[in-house]
Amino acid sequence: MFRKLVSVDEAKRVLARSFTPRPVGPEVVALSEAYGRVLADDVVSSYDIPPFNRSTVDGYAVKASDTFGAEENRPVTLRLTGRVNVGEAPKARVQKGTLAEIVTGAPIPRSADAVVMIEYTERKGDSVLVRQAVSHGENVMKAGSDIRKGEIVLKKGTTLSPYEIGALAAVGSVKANVYKRPIVAIFSTGAEVIEPGKPLTPGKIFDINAHALSAAVEECGCEPRNMGIVQDEPSQMTTALQEALKTADLVITSGGVSVGPTDIIPKVLNTLGKPGVVVYGIAIRPGKPTAIALVNGKPVFSLPGHPASSLMIFHLFVRPSYRHYYFGDYYAVGYEGLGFHPWFQYHGHQGFDPVGSSMELAIWITVSFLFGAACSVFAGFIGMYVSIRANIRVATAALESLNRALQIALRAGGTSQRAGRTEKFRRPSAAARLAVWAIAGMVVSNPAPKNTISLDGERRASSRASSGE
Repeated sequence: MFRKLVSVDEAKRVLARSFTPRPVGPEVVALSEAYGRVLADDVVSSYDIPPFNRSTVDGYAVKASDTFGAEENRPVTLRLTGRVNVGEAPKARVQKGTLAEIVTGAPIPRSADAVVMIEYTERKGDSVLVRQAVSHGENVMKAGSDIRKGEIVLKKGTTLSPYEIGALAAVGSVKANVYKRPIVAIFSTGAEVIEPGKPLTPGKIFDINAHALSAAVEECGCEPRNMGIVQDEPSQMTTALQEALKTADLVITSGGVSVGPTDIIPKVLNTLGKPGVVVYGIAIRPGKPTAIALVNGKPVFSLPGHPASSLMIFHLFVRPSYRHYYFGDYYAVGYEGLGFHPWFQYHGHQGFDPVGSSMELAIWITVSFLFGAACSVFAGFIGMYVSIRANIRVATAALESLNRALQIALRAGGTSQRAGRTEKFRRPSAAARLAVWAIAGMVVSNPAPKNTISLDGERRASSRASSGE
């Protein structure tokens, strides 16, 4: 049984506290050997790219003002003075009323400021009919339009993919100042493990981890060194670890780290240097039998023997630690705990390593819940605002109609002819006016159904009925 299991986050914090930065430093390599390496300095261009104004089409270099007014049925005639090819300085000079033939990519002659596509021209001896006007700079790529002299082309820490290597070649670089590749020693342990290709005898299995981990290390831009298979015997294990620590910047073992009688690696590591084993057993499945040690400043990761567990622990703990060898600082646990490793750009793309701890999951769930709650509250306020606006419009319309009716009643001091006699209306009493306003309040609080017809609508309907419509 492991004496004490620690969480993934706690194991990372312990490693960060114990791991003293010791960068491997830079080196200069030929451009042909720079693929996958990490730049140790910014790359600044010493040239404008392209270094001259050049044509983007086949056609004729002209002064744009000489073509103004040219049309299909009313061409402008210009005199041909020469030809400009790629890879040579232009000898032809374009003056007013002249032009020079030019091909794609060739430098623009002096005094020319545009290029007419050959499709819009017609050559007749030493003259050329131009049937379309061009503007200043048309079909011309300006010097420095891709890269300016003095511009930072690539930043320190960039991993060199084919695209970055092409950019280095574009600015004339034949070498690159890159970080040295950290050397990682790898070996497997166990009496049951044999090298692939040997006869598979009873009780034996082929060594998977050494080859899988070597590929993972090389993918990270480091140099793997397969130290072979070491038996579970203290003297052999001590000798193998001592040799690995002498020649490598980081050591990875697989197997021999659980709690069985042959799992001796943690004990051996504690005898090789200080502080020794700092993590022994991690509360994670798979991957619990994991040990992390620091021996005289060099990290040793003892991974589980199961291939899936071994690779998972590699990506959780070993891979992030490579930053130390390039930049001299172990990646901050607070940042790394979210699973982001933006410095890892192997093969030219940003890397993302999910670390999958319970704390990270809780953080993301909490953030998602708060964001959803905020959206719900905002949507509720919007709905309430729309509803209130609609009710205000309905209430305003009802009050206006009732107010008009009340005003008509209040002005009823005139007369009406009824049955041959004149009757004078009385002004409504205060009680009548209060009753009208009470009815208005009831209408506002209980709006009429959608199929209710307004007074004006009833009046129009009755008038149409009386007119026989």
